[in-house]
Amino acid sequence: WAFLIDGLGANAILRIGKSTRATRIIRTLRLVRSVKLHYKMMQVLEAIRSEAVKIMLNLITLATFILIVNHYVACGWFWIGSTGKKDKNWLEEYALSEMPESFKYTTALHWSLTQFTPAAMEVHPKNAAERLYAIVILFFAMITFSTFVSSITTQMTMLRRMKSEPAKQQKVLQDYFMENRISAELGHRIWSYLQTNHYAFKKRVHKDDVAVFKLLPASILARLNEELYVPALKECPFFYRYGIMQHSGLVQLCNTAITEDAFQAGEEVFNEGKLAEHMYFLSAGHMKYTHRDFRLSAELESGGWASEPALWLRWSHYGKMEATTFIEVQSLILDRFRAVAIGHKNTVSFVRIYAKFFVEYIQQKAPWDSWWTDIWTDVRALSEIARKAKAMTLPEDEVERLS
Repeated sequence: WAFLIDGLGANAILRIGKSTRATRIIRTLRLVRSVKLHYKMMQVLEAIRSEAVKIMLNLITLATFILIVNHYVACGWFWIGSTGKKDKNWLEEYALSEMPESFKYTTALHWSLTQFTPAAMEVHPKNAAERLYAIVILFFAMITFSTFVSSITTQMTMLRRMKSEPAKQQKVLQDYFMENRISAELGHRIWSYLQTNHYAFKKRVHKDDVAVFKLLPASILARLNEELYVPALKECPFFYRYGIMQHSGLVQLCNTAITEDAFQAGEEVFNEGKLAEHMYFLSAGHMKYTHRDFRLSAELESGGWASEPALWLRWSHYGKMEATTFIEVQSLILDRFRAVAIGHKNTVSFVRIYAKFFVEYIQQKAPWDSWWTDIWTDVRALSEIARKAKAMTLPEDEVERLS
């Protein structure tokens, strides 16, 4: 080392040190960029809801990875040939030295691909180094190629399985139409409707669909329910105020009183005259409420709710609610809500005062002097009712004393 430093000089050594540090910085930046790219790709995959698109992306990723691996193997094969013995290497043996670089590269890539697949070509190793390289690549390919093939086969099987159910149902329908002599026009209309309103949509995975959630401890399951349902509940001013005053009660509602449902376009959520058993929170899609009085008909979108009067009154629906698109609904079971509300003594007075003000509002201050509707979503008015109810609620220590 002393001889080397003396021969190169101090300035040269400093330059080498600086270039080494610069190289390390560049490598670090490349690594960070690669990590960021991987993170971005994971975000994109998580945002994609279609399983078919995810499978296709996985197949494209596998094919791209195989191509990249073969690129580097081809580069290694070309390097072995160009640095070996001048008269005994595959480039000289097959008279490729004078050929264009693009032809050399594609020949090397072709050779690389044949190592990973049961194919053959005219180029073979011509010296010990090339033979050793070929053996190493064959051993590597024997392990990795079977893994790639297995992964691709699995992905293709999943894709076929996803498409098999509509195909089976279409065959059953065709047989039924033929046996019962249904007209071709009607058969086409039925199948078109099913494709548009059933097979074109896939409902979200609901909590009850995930069996392993049953293995979770109650504390983690409660936190999961809280994150799932509290955002929808808090869109309603009553539950927003109730959550501030009694968060444990709101969490208990999420754990015991909410179910998840999905409806196709055109399906009824509830019908006129039916006794209300749920309050509905729309988490995705659009619903249409149809009332006999056209002025009380309404459209609901994600974040809206229906049937709040049923919380405070014995209520039968005064209109029909149906999905105009594929929708996801979170349904609050009324009996369980009342049990939870009564169970928390320090907020019972707030609930009762709010109920009194709400009923007075819909009876006296509603538009057109008509309160026979299931849709009450005037956030400003309902927030004012909740504020007044909170202001008139007894303090907790007074509630405990009276209890």
